[in-house]
Amino acid sequence: MTKRRILYVIENASFGGGEKSFAELINGVSGELDVYAACGVKEPFCGLIKNAAEIIPFDLSRYNLLNIPALAAVVKKHSIDIVHSQGARADFYAALASRLAGARHISTVAMPVEGFDVGPLRRAVYGAFSRLGESMTDRIIVVSGALEKFMVEKHGLAPGKVSVIPNGVDADRFETAVPDKELAAKYGLSGKWVVGCAARLVWQKGLEYLIEAMSVLREKDGALYDRTVCVIAGEGEREKSLRDLIAMRGLEGKVILAGFTPNVPAFLKTLDVFVMPSLREGQPIALLEAMAAGKPVVATKIEGITGTVTDGKDALLVPPANPGALAGAILKLAKDEDMVQALSRNARKKVSELFSMKSFVSRHLGIYSDLYDRIYAASVFRPRLEDASHNPPAVISGAWSVRGKRKILLRHRDDDAGSACHQGRLPRLLAGVAHHRSFQGFGRGYRGDRQSSFRSHTLSLCRAHRSLQVIPHATGAARREV
Repeated sequence: MTKRRILYVIENASFGGGEKSFAELINGVSGELDVYAACGVKEPFCGLIKNAAEIIPFDLSRYNLLNIPALAAVVKKHSIDIVHSQGARADFYAALASRLAGARHISTVAMPVEGFDVGPLRRAVYGAFSRLGESMTDRIIVVSGALEKFMVEKHGLAPGKVSVIPNGVDADRFETAVPDKELAAKYGLSGKWVVGCAARLVWQKGLEYLIEAMSVLREKDGALYDRTVCVIAGEGEREKSLRDLIAMRGLEGKVILAGFTPNVPAFLKTLDVFVMPSLREGQPIALLEAMAAGKPVVATKIEGITGTVTDGKDALLVPPANPGALAGAILKLAKDEDMVQALSRNARKKVSELFSMKSFVSRHLGIYSDLYDRIYAASVFRPRLEDASHNPPAVISGAWSVRGKRKILLRHRDDDAGSACHQGRLPRLLAGVAHHRSFQGFGRGYRGDRQSSFRSHTLSLCRAHRSLQVIPHATGAARREV
Protein backbone atom coordinates (compact mmCIF):
# COMPACT_ATOMS: atom_id res chain seq x y z
CA MET A 1 0.00 0.00 0.00
CA THR A 2 1.27 3.50 -0.85
CA LYS A 3 2.62 5.40 2.13
CA ARG A 4 1.05 8.65 3.19
CA ARG A 5 2.90 11.73 2.03
CA ILE A 6 4.35 14.58 4.05
CA LEU A 7 6.17 17.73 2.97
CA TYR A 8 8.64 19.43 5.32
CA VAL A 9 9.27 23.13 4.70
CA ILE A 10 12.24 24.93 6.26
CA GLU A 11 14.39 27.89 5.33
CA ASN A 12 17.70 26.41 6.58
CA ALA A 13 19.65 29.61 5.81
CA SER A 14 21.89 28.65 8.73
CA PHE A 15 22.34 25.37 10.57
CA GLY A 16 21.39 25.37 14.23
CA GLY A 17 19.35 23.34 16.66
CA GLY A 18 16.07 23.79 14.75
CA GLU A 19 17.55 22.57 11.48
CA LYS A 20 19.30 19.68 13.20
CA SER A 21 16.05 18.67 14.92
CA PHE A 22 14.12 18.76 11.64
CA ALA A 23 16.79 16.66 9.93
CA GLU A 24 16.59 14.05 12.71
CA LEU A 25 12.79 14.02 12.44
CA ILE A 26 12.88 13.55 8.67
CA ASN A 27 15.25 10.62 9.01
CA GLY A 28 13.16 9.17 11.82
CA VAL A 29 9.83 9.14 9.95
CA SER A 30 11.17 8.15 6.52
CA GLY A 31 10.45 4.48 7.12
CA GLU A 32 6.77 5.22 7.83
CA LEU A 33 5.97 8.00 5.34
CA ASP A 34 6.85 9.22 1.86
CA VAL A 35 8.88 12.30 2.72
CA TYR A 36 9.49 15.45 0.68
CA ALA A 37 11.46 18.52 1.80
CA ALA A 38 11.13 22.03 0.35
CA CYS A 39 14.23 23.89 1.48
CA GLY A 40 17.30 25.82 0.43
CA VAL A 41 19.92 23.57 -1.12
CA LYS A 42 22.55 24.01 1.57
CA GLU A 43 24.84 21.81 3.57
CA PRO A 44 24.90 20.24 6.03
CA PHE A 45 21.08 20.07 6.17
CA CYS A 46 20.56 18.61 2.70
CA GLY A 47 23.36 16.13 3.18
CA LEU A 48 21.74 14.85 6.36
CA ILE A 49 18.35 14.19 4.73
CA LYS A 50 19.32 13.20 1.19
CA ASN A 51 18.67 9.49 1.80
CA ALA A 52 15.39 10.06 3.66
CA ALA A 53 13.54 12.65 1.57
CA GLU A 54 13.04 13.91 -1.96
CA ILE A 55 14.56 17.38 -1.81
CA ILE A 56 12.66 20.13 -3.64
CA PRO A 57 14.83 23.28 -3.98
CA PHE A 58 12.89 26.23 -2.59
CA ASP A 59 14.20 29.68 -1.67
CA LEU A 60 12.58 30.91 1.53
CA SER A 61 15.26 33.43 2.46
CA ARG A 62 13.06 36.46 1.70
CA TYR A 63 9.38 37.29 2.01
CA ASN A 64 7.94 36.79 -1.47
CA LEU A 65 4.20 36.23 -1.81
CA LEU A 66 4.75 34.30 -5.04
CA ASN A 67 6.16 31.52 -2.86
CA ILE A 68 2.61 30.76 -1.68
CA PRO A 69 1.15 29.58 -5.03
CA ALA A 70 4.48 27.98 -5.91
CA LEU A 71 4.45 25.93 -2.71
CA ALA A 72 0.76 25.08 -3.22
CA ALA A 73 1.68 23.73 -6.67
CA VAL A 74 4.30 21.48 -5.03
CA VAL A 75 1.70 20.16 -2.58
CA LYS A 76 -0.73 19.36 -5.41
CA LYS A 77 1.88 17.87 -7.74
CA HIS A 78 3.09 15.37 -5.14
CA SER A 79 -0.35 14.69 -3.57
CA ILE A 80 0.89 15.83 -0.18
CA ASP A 81 -1.41 15.06 2.75
CA ILE A 82 0.33 17.06 5.50
CA VAL A 83 2.76 20.00 5.35
CA HIS A 84 5.03 20.49 8.37
CA SER A 85 7.06 23.70 8.56
CA GLN A 86 9.48 25.46 10.88
CA GLY A 87 10.60 29.09 10.90
CA ALA A 88 8.62 32.32 10.54
CA ARG A 89 8.74 32.61 6.75
CA ALA A 90 8.33 28.89 6.19
CA ASP A 91 5.32 28.79 8.53
CA PHE A 92 3.60 31.70 6.78
CA TYR A 93 4.09 30.30 3.26
CA ALA A 94 3.23 26.74 4.27
CA ALA A 95 0.05 27.68 6.13
CA LEU A 96 -1.40 29.63 3.19
CA ALA A 97 -0.18 27.16 0.58
CA SER A 98 -1.69 24.24 2.49
CA ARG A 99 -5.02 26.03 2.65
CA LEU A 100 -4.92 26.67 -1.12
CA ALA A 101 -3.95 23.07 -1.90
CA GLY A 102 -6.36 21.38 0.54
CA ALA A 103 -3.66 19.87 2.77
CA ARG A 104 -3.25 19.95 6.55
CA HIS A 105 -0.57 22.17 8.08
CA ILE A 106 1.58 21.74 11.18
CA SER A 107 4.03 24.35 12.47
CA THR A 108 6.90 23.77 14.88
CA VAL A 109 7.66 26.88 16.93
CA ALA A 110 11.01 26.69 18.69
CA MET A 111 11.18 30.46 19.15
CA PRO A 112 8.19 32.81 18.68
CA VAL A 113 8.68 36.03 16.72
CA GLU A 114 8.80 37.99 19.99
CA GLY A 115 12.22 36.43 20.61
CA PHE A 116 13.75 37.43 17.25
CA ASP A 117 16.79 39.72 17.29
CA VAL A 118 15.26 42.33 14.96
CA GLY A 119 14.03 45.91 15.23
CA PRO A 120 10.50 46.82 16.38
CA LEU A 121 9.16 47.40 12.86
CA ARG A 122 10.36 44.06 11.51
CA ARG A 123 9.14 42.32 14.63
CA ALA A 124 5.70 43.85 14.10
CA VAL A 125 5.65 42.68 10.48
CA TYR A 126 6.78 39.21 11.47
CA GLY A 127 4.10 39.19 14.16
CA ALA A 128 1.33 40.07 11.71
CA PHE A 129 2.40 37.34 9.29
CA SER A 130 2.74 34.90 12.18
CA ARG A 131 -0.82 35.55 13.42
CA LEU A 132 -2.24 35.11 9.93
CA GLY A 133 -0.38 31.84 9.45
CA GLU A 134 -1.42 30.55 12.88
CA SER A 135 -5.08 31.13 12.04
CA MET A 136 -4.75 28.69 9.12
CA THR A 137 -2.61 26.10 10.90
CA ASP A 138 -4.15 22.85 12.14
CA ARG A 139 -1.61 22.14 14.88
CA ILE A 140 1.30 23.99 16.45
CA ILE A 141 4.11 22.02 18.08
CA VAL A 142 6.28 23.69 20.71
CA VAL A 143 9.31 22.31 22.50
CA SER A 144 8.50 23.25 26.08
CA GLY A 145 5.66 23.85 28.50
CA ALA A 146 6.75 27.48 28.86
CA LEU A 147 6.32 28.01 25.13
CA GLU A 148 2.93 26.30 25.20
CA LYS A 149 1.76 28.72 27.87
CA PHE A 150 3.15 31.67 25.92
CA MET A 151 1.42 30.68 22.67
CA VAL A 152 -1.92 30.19 24.42
CA GLU A 153 -1.79 33.34 26.54
CA LYS A 154 0.00 35.78 24.23
CA HIS A 155 -1.05 34.52 20.80
CA GLY A 156 -4.58 33.60 21.84
CA LEU A 157 -4.40 30.02 20.56
CA ALA A 158 -6.77 27.35 21.79
CA PRO A 159 -4.98 24.98 24.20
CA GLY A 160 -6.00 21.97 22.11
CA LYS A 161 -4.26 23.45 19.08
CA VAL A 162 -0.84 23.51 20.76
CA SER A 163 1.12 20.31 21.49
CA VAL A 164 4.36 20.00 23.45
CA ILE A 165 7.02 17.70 22.01
CA PRO A 166 10.43 18.23 23.66
CA ASN A 167 13.48 17.87 21.46
CA GLY A 168 15.22 14.52 21.40
CA VAL A 169 18.72 13.18 20.85
CA ASP A 170 20.29 9.85 20.04
CA ALA A 171 22.00 9.44 23.41
CA ASP A 172 24.02 6.37 22.41
CA ARG A 173 25.75 8.27 19.59
CA PHE A 174 27.03 10.89 22.02
CA GLU A 175 27.84 8.59 24.91
CA THR A 176 30.04 6.32 22.77
CA ALA A 177 31.85 9.11 20.89
CA VAL A 178 35.60 9.72 21.34
CA PRO A 179 37.40 13.09 21.65
CA ASP A 180 38.38 14.97 18.50
CA LYS A 181 42.14 14.36 18.27
CA GLU A 182 42.58 16.69 15.30
CA LEU A 183 40.93 19.56 17.15
CA ALA A 184 43.04 18.90 20.24
CA ALA A 185 46.25 18.86 18.18
CA LYS A 186 45.34 21.98 16.18
CA TYR A 187 44.75 24.14 19.25
CA GLY A 188 47.12 22.49 21.71
CA LEU A 189 44.40 21.22 24.03
CA SER A 190 46.31 18.23 25.39
CA GLY A 191 46.71 18.55 29.15
CA LYS A 192 44.41 21.57 29.30
CA TRP A 193 41.12 21.97 31.13
CA VAL A 194 38.75 22.67 28.24
CA VAL A 195 35.50 24.57 28.62
CA GLY A 196 33.24 25.71 25.81
CA CYS A 197 30.17 25.07 23.69
CA ALA A 198 28.79 24.49 20.20
CA ALA A 199 26.52 27.35 19.19
CA ARG A 200 25.56 29.73 16.41
CA LEU A 201 27.43 33.00 16.81
CA VAL A 202 24.33 35.12 17.31
CA TRP A 203 23.04 37.51 19.97
CA GLN A 204 20.70 35.01 21.64
CA LYS A 205 23.58 32.74 22.63
CA GLY A 206 25.23 35.34 24.90
CA LEU A 207 28.75 34.24 23.93
CA GLU A 208 30.33 37.58 24.85
CA TYR A 209 29.54 36.76 28.49
CA LEU A 210 31.48 33.51 28.24
CA ILE A 211 34.44 35.44 26.84
CA GLU A 212 34.16 37.97 29.66
CA ALA A 213 33.97 35.08 32.13
CA MET A 214 37.45 34.02 31.05
CA SER A 215 38.69 37.49 32.02
CA VAL A 216 37.03 37.12 35.42
CA LEU A 217 38.59 33.67 35.84
CA ARG A 218 42.02 35.19 35.20
CA GLU A 219 41.45 37.56 38.09
CA LYS A 220 39.95 34.98 40.47
CA ASP A 221 42.35 32.06 40.01
CA GLY A 222 45.44 32.63 37.90
CA ALA A 223 46.62 29.02 38.22
CA LEU A 224 43.32 27.61 36.93
CA TYR A 225 43.22 30.23 34.18
CA ASP A 226 46.69 29.20 32.98
CA ARG A 227 45.56 25.63 32.34
CA THR A 228 42.12 26.50 30.96
CA VAL A 229 41.17 26.96 27.31
CA CYS A 230 37.72 27.99 26.08
CA VAL A 231 36.67 26.60 22.67
CA ILE A 232 33.52 27.77 20.88
CA ALA A 233 32.43 25.81 17.79
CA GLY A 234 30.04 27.51 15.38
CA GLU A 235 29.47 30.16 12.74
CA GLY A 236 27.32 33.27 12.66
CA GLU A 237 26.87 36.98 12.16
CA ARG A 238 28.67 38.02 15.37
CA GLU A 239 31.98 36.33 14.63
CA LYS A 240 33.84 39.58 13.98
CA SER A 241 32.53 41.32 17.11
CA LEU A 242 33.44 38.28 19.21
CA ARG A 243 36.96 38.18 17.78
CA ASP A 244 37.31 41.89 18.50
CA LEU A 245 36.25 41.31 22.12
CA ILE A 246 38.76 38.46 22.49
CA ALA A 247 41.54 40.75 21.25
CA MET A 248 40.37 43.64 23.45
CA ARG A 249 40.55 41.45 26.58
CA GLY A 250 43.90 39.93 25.61
CA LEU A 251 42.47 36.42 25.42
CA GLU A 252 44.04 35.27 22.13
CA GLY A 253 44.93 31.60 22.47
CA LYS A 254 42.73 31.29 25.57
CA VAL A 255 39.37 31.72 23.81
CA ILE A 256 39.22 29.96 20.44
CA LEU A 257 36.52 30.38 17.80
CA ALA A 258 36.90 27.03 16.05
CA GLY A 259 34.26 27.49 13.33
CA PHE A 260 31.68 24.93 12.26
CA THR A 261 32.30 21.38 13.44
CA PRO A 262 30.70 18.52 11.48
CA ASN A 263 31.30 16.04 14.31
CA VAL A 264 29.51 17.46 17.36
CA PRO A 265 29.76 14.26 19.47
CA ALA A 266 33.56 14.23 19.11
CA PHE A 267 33.76 17.95 19.87
CA LEU A 268 31.70 17.57 23.04
CA LYS A 269 33.87 14.67 24.20
CA THR A 270 36.87 17.00 23.90
CA LEU A 271 35.37 19.38 26.49
CA ASP A 272 35.68 19.02 30.24
CA VAL A 273 32.79 21.41 30.94
CA PHE A 274 29.97 22.53 28.63
CA VAL A 275 28.98 26.17 29.15
CA MET A 276 25.75 27.63 27.75
CA PRO A 277 25.56 31.41 28.43
CA SER A 278 22.34 31.90 26.42
CA LEU A 279 20.04 34.89 26.81
CA ARG A 280 17.06 33.30 25.08
CA GLU A 281 16.23 29.70 24.13
CA GLY A 282 13.32 27.49 23.14
CA GLN A 283 14.77 24.16 24.21
CA PRO A 284 18.41 23.96 23.14
CA ILE A 285 19.48 20.84 21.27
CA ALA A 286 23.10 21.59 22.18
CA LEU A 287 22.23 21.28 25.87
CA LEU A 288 20.66 17.85 25.35
CA GLU A 289 23.67 16.74 23.32
CA ALA A 290 26.10 17.82 26.04
CA MET A 291 24.04 15.95 28.64
CA ALA A 292 24.03 12.84 26.43
CA ALA A 293 27.80 13.12 26.08
CA GLY A 294 28.07 13.05 29.86
CA LYS A 295 29.48 16.53 30.29
CA PRO A 296 28.89 18.66 33.39
CA VAL A 297 26.84 21.69 32.34
CA VAL A 298 26.97 25.34 33.37
CA ALA A 299 24.03 27.24 31.89
CA THR A 300 21.91 30.32 32.40
CA LYS A 301 18.69 30.27 34.38
CA ILE A 302 16.24 31.12 31.59
CA GLU A 303 13.06 29.52 30.22
CA GLY A 304 13.88 26.67 27.90
CA ILE A 305 16.86 25.70 30.03
CA THR A 306 15.13 25.58 33.41
CA GLY A 307 12.49 23.31 31.88
CA THR A 308 15.21 20.87 30.81
CA VAL A 309 17.69 20.73 33.70
CA THR A 310 17.49 21.14 37.47
CA ASP A 311 20.01 23.39 39.23
CA GLY A 312 22.40 21.40 41.38
CA LYS A 313 21.16 18.03 40.13
CA ASP A 314 22.07 17.77 36.46
CA ALA A 315 23.52 21.26 35.82
CA LEU A 316 24.71 24.42 37.54
CA LEU A 317 22.50 27.38 36.65
CA VAL A 318 23.51 31.03 36.91
CA PRO A 319 21.77 34.34 36.10
CA PRO A 320 21.99 35.42 32.43
CA ALA A 321 24.38 38.16 31.28
CA ASN A 322 26.58 37.62 34.35
CA PRO A 323 30.25 36.79 33.56
CA GLY A 324 31.15 36.67 37.25
CA ALA A 325 28.54 33.99 37.97
CA LEU A 326 29.69 31.96 34.95
CA ALA A 327 33.30 32.13 36.11
CA GLY A 328 32.27 31.17 39.65
CA ALA A 329 30.42 28.05 38.43
CA ILE A 330 33.35 27.00 36.25
CA LEU A 331 35.72 27.47 39.19
CA LYS A 332 33.40 25.43 41.45
CA LEU A 333 33.46 22.47 39.05
CA ALA A 334 37.24 22.68 38.70
CA LYS A 335 37.58 22.11 42.43
CA ASP A 336 34.88 19.46 42.98
CA GLU A 337 35.32 16.25 40.99
CA ASP A 338 32.50 14.53 42.89
CA MET A 339 30.09 17.20 41.72
CA VAL A 340 31.34 16.80 38.15
CA GLN A 341 30.64 13.08 38.23
CA ALA A 342 27.20 13.50 39.82
CA LEU A 343 26.06 16.15 37.33
CA SER A 344 27.31 14.07 34.41
CA ARG A 345 25.63 10.88 35.62
CA ASN A 346 22.30 12.57 36.32
CA ALA A 347 22.32 14.40 32.99
CA ARG A 348 22.88 11.21 30.99
CA LYS A 349 20.09 9.49 32.88
CA LYS A 350 17.62 12.32 32.27
CA VAL A 351 18.31 12.47 28.52
CA SER A 352 17.86 8.73 28.14
CA GLU A 353 14.58 8.74 30.05
CA LEU A 354 12.93 11.99 28.91
CA PHE A 355 14.53 13.21 25.70
CA SER A 356 15.13 10.17 23.52
CA MET A 357 15.00 10.42 19.75
CA LYS A 358 12.65 7.43 19.65
CA SER A 359 10.08 9.29 21.75
CA PHE A 360 10.56 12.48 19.71
CA VAL A 361 9.79 10.71 16.43
CA SER A 362 6.97 8.60 17.88
CA ARG A 363 5.12 11.62 19.24
CA HIS A 364 5.30 13.38 15.89
CA LEU A 365 3.95 10.29 14.14
CA GLY A 366 1.07 10.31 16.62
CA ILE A 367 0.11 13.86 15.65
CA TYR A 368 0.44 13.03 11.95
CA SER A 369 -1.82 10.01 12.43
CA ASP A 370 -4.45 12.13 14.15
CA LEU A 371 -4.47 14.63 11.30
CA TYR A 372 -4.52 11.85 8.69
CA ASP A 373 -7.67 10.49 10.30
CA ARG A 374 -9.24 13.94 10.05
CA ILE A 375 -8.22 14.21 6.42
CA TYR A 376 -9.77 10.81 5.86
CA ALA A 377 -12.94 11.89 7.61
CA ALA A 378 -13.24 15.00 5.48
CA SER A 379 -12.51 13.03 2.29
CA VAL A 380 -9.75 15.33 1.15
CA PHE A 381 -7.43 12.45 0.26
CA ARG A 382 -6.66 12.80 -3.38
CA PRO A 383 -7.04 9.34 -5.04
CA ARG A 384 -3.85 7.91 -6.50
CA LEU A 385 -4.22 5.89 -9.66
CA GLU A 386 -1.32 3.62 -8.81
CA ASP A 387 -2.96 2.53 -5.56
CA ALA A 388 -6.73 2.21 -5.54
CA SER A 389 -6.60 0.78 -2.01
CA HIS A 390 -5.63 4.25 -0.79
CA ASN A 391 -9.17 5.53 -1.37
CA PRO A 392 -11.46 5.58 1.64
CA PRO A 393 -14.29 3.01 1.75
CA ALA A 394 -16.77 5.81 2.25
CA VAL A 395 -16.84 9.50 1.51
CA ILE A 396 -18.86 12.46 2.64
CA SER A 397 -20.83 13.65 -0.35
CA GLY A 398 -22.70 16.47 1.37
CA ALA A 399 -23.00 18.41 4.59
CA TRP A 400 -25.39 21.04 5.80
CA SER A 401 -26.88 22.42 9.01
CA VAL A 402 -30.44 22.25 10.28
CA ARG A 403 -31.35 24.04 13.50
CA GLY A 404 -27.69 24.37 14.42
CA LYS A 405 -26.83 20.67 13.97
CA ARG A 406 -24.48 19.36 11.31
CA LYS A 407 -25.91 16.73 8.95
CA ILE A 408 -23.65 14.54 6.88
CA LEU A 409 -24.40 12.46 3.79
CA LEU A 410 -22.13 9.42 3.28
CA ARG A 411 -21.67 7.52 0.06
CA HIS A 412 -20.07 4.14 -0.34
CA ARG A 413 -17.25 3.35 -2.78
CA ASP A 414 -16.79 0.22 -4.85
CA ASP A 415 -14.98 -1.81 -2.22
CA ASP A 416 -16.86 -4.03 0.21
CA ALA A 417 -18.45 -2.05 3.02
CA GLY A 418 -18.38 -4.86 5.53
CA SER A 419 -14.68 -5.47 4.92
CA ALA A 420 -13.95 -1.77 5.29
CA CYS A 421 -15.80 -1.66 8.60
CA HIS A 422 -13.99 -4.71 9.91
CA GLN A 423 -10.65 -3.08 9.05
CA GLY A 424 -11.54 -0.15 11.24
CA ARG A 425 -11.61 2.44 8.48
CA LEU A 426 -15.21 3.53 8.73
CA PRO A 427 -15.11 3.96 12.53
CA ARG A 428 -12.09 6.24 12.12
CA LEU A 429 -13.90 8.16 9.42
CA LEU A 430 -16.90 8.78 11.67
CA ALA A 431 -14.78 9.57 14.70
CA GLY A 432 -12.86 12.15 12.71
CA VAL A 433 -16.04 13.74 11.38
CA ALA A 434 -17.30 14.17 14.93
CA HIS A 435 -14.76 16.89 15.66
CA HIS A 436 -14.09 18.25 12.19
CA ARG A 437 -15.01 21.84 11.49
CA SER A 438 -15.93 21.61 7.82
CA PHE A 439 -16.86 18.85 5.42
CA GLN A 440 -15.93 18.24 1.80
CA GLY A 441 -16.79 15.19 -0.24
CA PHE A 442 -17.13 13.28 -3.45
CA GLY A 443 -18.35 9.81 -4.43
CA ARG A 444 -20.25 7.59 -6.82
CA GLY A 445 -23.11 6.36 -4.70
CA TYR A 446 -24.02 2.75 -3.97
CA ARG A 447 -23.84 -0.29 -6.13
CA GLY A 448 -26.60 -2.87 -6.00
CA ASP A 449 -26.94 -5.12 -2.99
CA ARG A 450 -24.13 -3.44 -1.08
CA GLN A 451 -26.40 -0.57 -0.11
CA SER A 452 -28.21 -2.43 2.66
CA SER A 453 -24.96 -3.77 4.14
CA PHE A 454 -23.36 -0.36 4.15
CA ARG A 455 -26.51 1.24 5.58
CA SER A 456 -26.69 -1.16 8.53
CA HIS A 457 -22.98 -0.83 9.31
CA THR A 458 -23.11 2.95 9.14
CA LEU A 459 -26.18 3.27 11.32
CA SER A 460 -24.75 1.00 14.01
CA LEU A 461 -21.44 2.84 14.03
CA CYS A 462 -23.13 6.22 14.28
CA ARG A 463 -24.76 5.24 17.54
CA ALA A 464 -21.32 5.50 19.10
CA HIS A 465 -21.01 9.09 17.90
CA ARG A 466 -24.07 10.87 19.23
CA SER A 467 -22.96 14.23 17.87
CA LEU A 468 -23.53 12.88 14.35
CA GLN A 469 -26.76 12.32 12.46
CA VAL A 470 -25.78 10.45 9.33
CA ILE A 471 -28.09 9.59 6.44
CA PRO A 472 -26.49 6.52 4.80
CA HIS A 473 -28.09 6.79 1.36
CA ALA A 474 -28.05 9.38 -1.37
CA THR A 475 -31.67 9.84 -2.35
CA GLY A 476 -33.84 12.90 -2.43
CA ALA A 477 -35.94 11.31 0.30
CA ALA A 478 -32.87 11.26 2.54
CA ARG A 479 -32.47 14.99 2.25
CA ARG A 480 -36.16 15.52 2.98
CA GLU A 481 -35.86 13.37 6.09
CA VAL A 482 -33.16 15.70 7.40
